[in-house]
Amino acid sequence: MSGAMGMAQRRSTDLAMGNLNLKVDRTEIMDHSLGYTLETLVFMIPKGRPMSAFHKLLRPFDNFVWMSILFVIGVSTVIIACLSLLPRRVRNFVYGDRVTTPYMNLMIAIYGGAQTILPRYNFARSLLMMFLLFCLVLRSLYQGALFQYLQASDNEPEVQSIEEMVGRDFTFFTIPSYDDMLKNNTLTRNRRAIIQATDMKEVMDRTLNPYYAGCVMNSITEILYRNKLKARHREPLYTICKQSFTFIPITMWFPKNSYLIEPIDDKLLWYQCSGLIPFWASFEEDHKFLNPKPDPKAPTPLSLENFSATFQIWMYISALASAVFLLELFWHAVRRKFIKIKPKRRRVAKPMKMAKIKLKVIIPKKK
Repeated sequence: MSGAMGMAQRRSTDLAMGNLNLKVDRTEIMDHSLGYTLETLVFMIPKGRPMSAFHKLLRPFDNFVWMSILFVIGVSTVIIACLSLLPRRVRNFVYGDRVTTPYMNLMIAIYGGAQTILPRYNFARSLLMMFLLFCLVLRSLYQGALFQYLQASDNEPEVQSIEEMVGRDFTFFTIPSYDDMLKNNTLTRNRRAIIQATDMKEVMDRTLNPYYAGCVMNSITEILYRNKLKARHREPLYTICKQSFTFIPITMWFPKNSYLIEPIDDKLLWYQCSGLIPFWASFEEDHKFLNPKPDPKAPTPLSLENFSATFQIWMYISALASAVFLLELFWHAVRRKFIKIKPKRRRVAKPMKMAKIKLKVIIPKKK
């Protein structure tokens, strides 16, 4: 053993105290006091990854609402496709006469455009009015929530449980004194990595990178203390997983057969019963540094960065339209070169036959 534990083992000091947990292998060579407090072991995890601009456009509605909207559009498309196979009088009755682009009118109604051709029948008017009202309410709800989400946090939620960390293939770092807890857990047994206490600060700072695939197991008291120091220097704080891993008893350690064990146990028992130990511990555990929420910001004008997703969509649609245009030109070139198309015979109007009319002119004779 090294440090304070090694000095107590070699009888260079009478006792060792601090954030020292109870371990079975230590009891063979040293004695310990009563456990005077419980320490919570938690995982320091990376902050949520930055959210893409396109993902922000989808945040106002959850997945079920988006699936419902796509279902409505799909059903409307199927109905239009089925109506195209029916007689024209049926189509005129459902979505109006003189409507030659029903699919385009469907998208115009969804995006809030103006309908240039309105139906004349009452059924078609009622159907169009209800669909326009449905799209109006849907757009109003989306636009109202979108402004709030565009200015919200730019990070995705961090991992919430050990199972989620295992699913993301995290590496679990710990110091030798906490390794037994990870070794006895089936989820973390084959994913743990032991580091020395001198390297703890460096590994902890790696969790400040949101793309880091790893976590560090440490006591919550030490993490809160480090976050308190970081807050004073306005540095980014460490993030803690909401699911606690385990609780460990904290004790004092003595050389074997020490005379101080019994009197110190009596004092510790008295302090515990009087509530002094939890009271003293509350000064060190300032829970306001436990995943503090950012201060609410006042609404600010939207910038180009907030609308970066709309420009991305415009670029994708423009690229798709250009690809379709080039494909259409290529198809026409292939048809002219390899596919023989019989020219359509033009109907020539036959000349009209003039009717022969015989006129008989009678000239009166002069007397």
